[in-house]
Amino acid sequence: MSGVMHLQIGSFSFKTGEAAIKRDCKFQLDGKGEPWLKIEDWTIEAKFTKDRNGGSLGVVTTYENLCELPQSQIGLVQNGSPVGTDFVYANQTIGGIRCIKPPSYLKYQGGELVTYRSVSSTWQFVRPLFTSPLQIIDFKETVPQVGAAATIGSLQPNYGPAVMQQLRQLKSSTLTQSGSITYAGTYGPPPRPLFSEGQLGPVETTRNPPQRIGSGPYAGYVGFKVDYQYQFESPYTLNALPTRWI
Repeated sequence: MSGVMHLQIGSFSFKTGEAAIKRDCKFQLDGKGEPWLKIEDWTIEAKFTKDRNGGSLGVVTTYENLCELPQSQIGLVQNGSPVGTDFVYANQTIGGIRCIKPPSYLKYQGGELVTYRSVSSTWQFVRPLFTSPLQIIDFKETVPQVGAAATIGSLQPNYGPAVMQQLRQLKSSTLTQSGSITYAGTYGPPPRPLFSEGQLGPVETTRNPPQRIGSGPYAGYVGFKVDYQYQFESPYTLNALPTRWI
């Protein structure tokens, strides 16, 4: 497809050739080192000319007002149609499309302010890379163990050396299975208990506040962490490895 191409942010359209885009991205990694969020920064370098509707100063004011609010879309438009992956809608992001560096004016040379106005700003949006809200992005579990034990002591007979004997029955073996599990897009269940018997009461869980991205109508939340704890008791020694994160 060929034809006239221009940048559009929200309802604001730049003229063809009026703006240049520098795009940078970084990834947020989960506990396994795999990316689950993609953070994109678009730095817009624009030059508004005097022949713009309302003049260069008037359009700068309009653009400044645009930058104060999250926007519904950003990207390249060609012949009136969005250009594939170069066009992003807010509902494809987490937190919307936000201006994180407001317009700045660093160039005052030549015809600056007389025939044109140079403006620089940076917009940011976050793309989800996880495939399910219940995708695990972090998991930690510990299982400190205390084995069953007997009380041993010595008895001194009338004749001969002391004799070591068990004075009391075996004490109970106790085990605590505790940890935290973090889901990408919503709260999920804790892992299963390690033992089918000997559990002391129901599992104890605590839901931690998720991470908030953006504000206003496009605010989004990720990273739903659940702390949990199981308690077990048995007359026999309890041995188990922590739950494996699959």
